[in-house]
This record gives sequence, structure tokens and C-alpha cells, in this order.
Amino acid sequence: MTSLENIYLANRKLLKRTMLNAGFISNIDEWWHYEYGTKSWANKVGVKQYFRGILEI
Repeated sequence: MTSLENIYLANRKLLKRTMLNAGFISNIDEWWHYEYGTKSWANKVGVKQYFRGILEI
């Protein structure tokens, strides 16, 4: 692996650790895809409430 590839991998690991620590869930098929508040998220973390539709912040 090249040094640049090592940097890419380290950054991906940092992103994953940060997102999971913030309460997001990851998509196993897409390393860049994280979810929070969706039905899939609710099922995985074991809660009954989740956001439906568009959420305006």
C-alpha cells in the first residue's frame, strides 16, 4: 500500500469512528454512507421513534 493509500485508509477509519461515536450507523456496502434518525437506524439501535419525511433544521 502506498503512503497516500495509508492516509486515505486512516481518514476513513477516523470518519467511521467519529460518526459511530456521534450515534450514527454505518452502511456496510458504502463506506461513506451513514444514517441517523432513519427507520434502519431505529431498528439497529433499538428505539421505536425515528424521523419520517424531510427534516428541517
